Amino acid sequence: MYNDNYGVNDRDVGLSSYVSRVFGWMFIGLLVTAFFAFSIAGTSFGKALLSPGMMILFAVLELGLVFGLSLFINKMSSTTATIMFLAYSAVNGITLSVIFYIYNIGVIFQAFAVAASVFGVMAVYGYFTKNDLTRIGSLFIMGVVGLIIASLINMFLHSSMFDLILSYITVFLFSGLVAYDAQKIKSYYQMGGEYGNDELLKKGAIISALALYLDFINIFLALLRIFDRD
Repeated sequence: MYNDNYGVNDRDVGLSSYVSRVFGWMFIGLLVTAFFAFSIAGTSFGKALLSPGMMILFAVLELGLVFGLSLFINKMSSTTATIMFLAYSAVNGITLSVIFYIYNIGVIFQAFAVAASVFGVMAVYGYFTKNDLTRIGSLFIMGVVGLIIASLINMFLHSSMFDLILSYITVFLFSGLVAYDAQKIKSYYQMGGEYGNDELLKKGAIISALALYLDFINIFLALLRIFDRD
């Protein structure tokens, strides 16, 4: 899969550098999100975001950026992909600023700490495990589709118990996806190395960072809903 001119050590160093790039972009995305969330919270604009119209507007904008980046990553440059990822992180930060109006600050930090711990454990497992997580990952993705449908149904049912159950399921599914997406980092690296395409590696790093970023955010938000009931 790799250029035969390079030895095993060179491959390991290259992979380590690539993994650092992926997680580096993910953390940058989280920092951008945190910056905008803290900056908007407490402002008049932040309060305006609580209105259904504004929430729908920003939700559509977020979906547009995510699907645009995911579906057209192969047709855009790595620079464009990076800008879109950072733009999504910023928009998501603006949207997430509303959590400071809904949840106690202690609950927010507790959910963040637990989400970070769960994410770290599952990322390490996914990266180092020798088991192929492809089939399990596909099942988890199908589970997320079912979760979305169930969440839409609960918008009409307004069941707090059902919402709590869905929150636990969300943590379970996205924790599994962290391991799956962490393992996929190697696949993107191998693909870029096989074709000797640095541009492909750069775009692979961004799309991997986006996947891990989304996993973390979904775990965090689900834990917020769980801890807020205690």
